[in-house]
Amino acid sequence: MMMMIALLALLFTSHTYALATKFRGKPFAVTSRPVALHAGEVFNKFGHPQYLPRHVIKDAAKKPIAVTGYKADVVEFEDATGKKIKQSAPLYDCYLHHYGAIVGRMEDLLPFYHQMNGRLGATMPMSHIHAEFEQFVSNTKKGKHSTKKKRVASIGGGSGAEERGTPHVYPPGFAQIADDIDAIMPLMHLINTKGTETVTPAGNSPLLECPCTSSRQFNYANQTIDGKLPNIPFGQCNAQMQVDANPSCAFDTYIQGYRCCEDGVFVIPGDEHGDLLNSEVSHYGMKFTFFYEHAKSNTRALRAPVGCCDVTGDLENFGNIEHDITPVCDDTNGDTCVRKFVTRQYLDIPPKSGIGGFGYGNATLTPSDKRAIDAGKKWVDLVYAVGHQHVGGDAAHGIRLIRDATDEVLCTSLPKYGSGTAAGDERGYVTGIKPCIFAEPIRMRSDEVVRIESFYNTTYEHFGVMSLWILQVADVEETVEEVITAA
Repeated sequence: MMMMIALLALLFTSHTYALATKFRGKPFAVTSRPVALHAGEVFNKFGHPQYLPRHVIKDAAKKPIAVTGYKADVVEFEDATGKKIKQSAPLYDCYLHHYGAIVGRMEDLLPFYHQMNGRLGATMPMSHIHAEFEQFVSNTKKGKHSTKKKRVASIGGGSGAEERGTPHVYPPGFAQIADDIDAIMPLMHLINTKGTETVTPAGNSPLLECPCTSSRQFNYANQTIDGKLPNIPFGQCNAQMQVDANPSCAFDTYIQGYRCCEDGVFVIPGDEHGDLLNSEVSHYGMKFTFFYEHAKSNTRALRAPVGCCDVTGDLENFGNIEHDITPVCDDTNGDTCVRKFVTRQYLDIPPKSGIGGFGYGNATLTPSDKRAIDAGKKWVDLVYAVGHQHVGGDAAHGIRLIRDATDEVLCTSLPKYGSGTAAGDERGYVTGIKPCIFAEPIRMRSDEVVRIESFYNTTYEHFGVMSLWILQVADVEETVEEVITAA
């Protein structure tokens, strides 16, 4: 009897989802320009905008296109020309920390690339990079004859190598809609680990956790690294992370991680202006394969990936983005060497402070969006969710997204680990994370509180890991009162 009750509880508290891995529409592929990297060197910024294939440009000129899904891969090129791809790069040669991309117009992407590269924090959620881009285009075209706003598509943001084997497919009826597109601008965070043979006890390269070498200059008085304030501000950890004294939460206790992984640095010891520049150069980049069809009158437009939710944050703070794992085994709850991290955040309301907050950079919401959020009258349909964990994420529990008020499990994302040497199956690396693709969207208030539970294996020490959710939502036009009345 008790088992039956438990099964019924599971049925009513865990949301079902359809894992529709079949892509819809016509495919097209586009590659980034090659990035030349020495052993241990980091690339972390926007890549130069590239034109899309001609037939896609012609299709997009006829009527709006609907991007229904995509695949992303890190590749090694034969040489600096980028004319030929040598292979899909194994993660033990080139680790893809994270990526994103905007698909739009070259006339807009190119000036944005030149003005923003090096200034815009590459760690911002894709929704805010998207907003920054739209604001830039609006400002540069003020007073010009053409006033119609062209929609663009955005992907990724918190996605990385962990999503190489993850299906990025939107359910039927939903897509990212774009107008008259002809180019793509990728955001890439690449670490060349080729030729650096050291491996951790977990079987992966230690470089993917971004060691802070002696070349990094920490100024504890000014709180700067290499003379600059970190792109990810400190002071954004929730109360529990602070009670735990997680080293990543404060400048004075920081050990290693993303803040030591900015563009152009090395994550191996040596002279960055001397001997490290004598190592062999490899050429890496990304290949994106998109699937699209012409948008229909009833196609629901998806927003850029939402930057909720970070297990290090809370209702006030976006979060620290990264946290460390202390090697402690506690089998009192039956889960040997597994630690659960928990927090709560609003589903679709940017917090007051932090990298995703209203005050970061120039990314802003429209006045109507702000009014809707302030009044709590915005509804969204959740159609896609995928968790983001690094090596160490527990394969049996993964990361969970839960409706806090009802304990309804919206999605559980489980990391998959490789077992071989081929690209996509690298032993010791996360090679895929299970997403939730909702055949029937889940309608939620933007100010609904969701709970994030992230499970990490604590057998080994880890630095700069992440516990995030990447969500795709479509706006609902009705107000709260209208939706309630209709129900």
